[in-house]
Amino acid sequence: MVKSLFKLLIPISLTGLMLFPSLALQRIESDPVSLQSDPPSRSALLSNRYTQMETDARVVDENLFADLDGYTFRKTFGYLSFYDKISDASFRIVDERSGYVWASSVNYDYFIDEDSPLADPDDIGLNLYWQSKLRSPFFLTYYSGLNLREEHAFENFRSELEVTRFDDGDAVGMNVAVSLFLSKITFNFTVVFNEAGLTVTLPFESIVESEEFKISSVSFYPMFGATKRLRTPGYVVIPDGVGALIRYNDDPTIGVFSKRFFGSDVGLNQTSSEQPLFANMYGITHGHRQHALLAIVEDGAGHAILTHYGSQVYLDFNFTYVTFNYRSTYVQYLNQAKTSSVNLLQADANEINATMHYRFLNGADADYVGIGKAFGAWLFEDDRLTPTSSKIPLHLDVLALESKPGLFAREKVVMTDLSSLDDIIYETKETITEHLVVSYLGWQRGGYSYTAPNYTSFDDKLGSIKQLKRVLENNASNEDLTLMFAADPYRAYRNGTGYRQNEIMQTIGQEFINQGDYYYLTAAAGTNRLEKALNTIESWDIPALALETVGSFASSSFGTTPLSKNGMIKAMQAIIKDNPRLSVYQPYSYLWTAENLLDMPMYSSQQARFTDTVPLLPIIVSGRRHAFGRAGNFFSNTTNELLRMVDYGLYPAFFVTEKSAYELIDTPSEHIFTSCYVDWKPEIKRQYDFIAGALDAVYGKELLVREVLALGVIKITYEDEISLIVNYGGTSYVRGTIDVDPMSYEVYYGA
Repeated sequence: MVKSLFKLLIPISLTGLMLFPSLALQRIESDPVSLQSDPPSRSALLSNRYTQMETDARVVDENLFADLDGYTFRKTFGYLSFYDKISDASFRIVDERSGYVWASSVNYDYFIDEDSPLADPDDIGLNLYWQSKLRSPFFLTYYSGLNLREEHAFENFRSELEVTRFDDGDAVGMNVAVSLFLSKITFNFTVVFNEAGLTVTLPFESIVESEEFKISSVSFYPMFGATKRLRTPGYVVIPDGVGALIRYNDDPTIGVFSKRFFGSDVGLNQTSSEQPLFANMYGITHGHRQHALLAIVEDGAGHAILTHYGSQVYLDFNFTYVTFNYRSTYVQYLNQAKTSSVNLLQADANEINATMHYRFLNGADADYVGIGKAFGAWLFEDDRLTPTSSKIPLHLDVLALESKPGLFAREKVVMTDLSSLDDIIYETKETITEHLVVSYLGWQRGGYSYTAPNYTSFDDKLGSIKQLKRVLENNASNEDLTLMFAADPYRAYRNGTGYRQNEIMQTIGQEFINQGDYYYLTAAAGTNRLEKALNTIESWDIPALALETVGSFASSSFGTTPLSKNGMIKAMQAIIKDNPRLSVYQPYSYLWTAENLLDMPMYSSQQARFTDTVPLLPIIVSGRRHAFGRAGNFFSNTTNELLRMVDYGLYPAFFVTEKSAYELIDTPSEHIFTSCYVDWKPEIKRQYDFIAGALDAVYGKELLVREVLALGVIKITYEDEISLIVNYGGTSYVRGTIDVDPMSYEVYYGA
């Protein structure tokens, strides 16, 4: 009976297809376009996921813990005057606009004088060890065998600190020769003050070690910008994820913030699942929009660590500093099963010319906005964005081809061929915007996954090169269209071809560096593959590549071609400099000179010590580069994310395919659960229009001020007196002529 029924169903099904041929072509699956738009709770708005109101309006007239007693005036450049003291190589910088004193060390007389008005109840105080340590212009750590020890300039009276002043007309400063008694380590560093600001440099070649003791790390002027307890209002600006603040507090239970710039060094067996520090800088404020300091790790950021101690953790002071790391210990496994190992010390020190550069801000520029803008001015100099359109851009990641297991070989799954790509571009131009940045992923032979680092052949399943040129010709008149091919030439499929074993990056323990199914290639090997890919696409008239993975990866390599993390950073900087039309996904700041910055972070790592999330990274690149947020079809709370993009000045992005994401089942991209362009087109238009309704008005304009008007209500002011007011909350915000609906924004002119 079952067999007879089965035989009957076959001709009926076939007959149905013949009678209604359109049914055979109809797409049965449709991708879900699910939207969630819940207003955040009051407790969420008060959390470190958002920026909080400035509630401490105290005027900071003077630095209570710094004076000029015993200091010698050297020179004034612009509005800054430099003073120094050769006995301990300390210095003072006076901002003549306000008379405020920035100090490399702190006065702790309050501790000696019990009746001092600067003393506070429950002060921890300073023992003799800390009193001498806080006078030192540096903290140093070194290894005795595998044991880590500390030393500072005044720890032993037999250590020497020889300071020589110089004045060459354009700069003044100090040359400092250090000879430490305990570690037997010697080095020289310079303090240079000129019109650009203050720079402290330790040349690597000046470091001399003994046979017994090896240098581990050096931190210069760790008390520079320190404040005592709650005496001075302010915060530290941290480039964690999109940006974060640590407001000064007296809570020792939260602990210490410490993180490496540009992510952990995998080559030294370091790992972290948190958001990295995306930029080589930090900032300090003393008083809201009164006094601020920008600190830039000018050289050596690849081996540098940012540390912040809140008051009452060890001292009565809030202090922030950078540590340059020259050596680490590591684990060497003795067998493949990793059941036997030994701990070893890194033999060769990281060759870095440790350099810190400081700039000083005053008045309205002395907040996280001013700090971000000042870093942008340093990073980009005069390189500003010149808009060719009156509309903000839209970024589309278009997946071309994937693969899945087949009977004898991997089976190709075409998601968007050239004809469909042309249709998607045409439809988007006609109905949404002509200002398009399109990344075509998986165009190479074999598709998106398991093919890296081979990017010299176009997969004919997608069409021919002749068809590709036709797509380009169809869009040649659109100057606002950027069509890029995506590539990942610095990674290699572990079971694939196109690379040699000696081109794989290795850890210091001689293990291959990998991420899932992929190895990372050395900078030289990856650059070689990148150049081949560029030559290939240029022959097809494709002007640019979008680089994946490498934007947020930097590591030392200890294989046959060893290169420090800092060396890899400089190699990647050179690549972007030589190929300015490259775009990069999730890039660290040393790659921000790329044409487009894709998939920028929208949150910090929200550590317990953070008090606020702020759009530091978007502020830095504002008016200088196109910066896009993450794909809008993966938002968890759509309206909240859209408001965040309006607030931060990030442009919209989507991940799309011509076919349903259902086709990606059993492929390495099966985590993409919704992507079909036909299903998403109305929502892409809605989200783009929502963001463009605000950002079109300020496209290419300089951001001036960002302030919190009320809980969850942000006002962002641009040049030409244009303001965006974003209301994250679930109730209307009404003040005078301002009226903003819940979970919405308004654009105001002349406000």
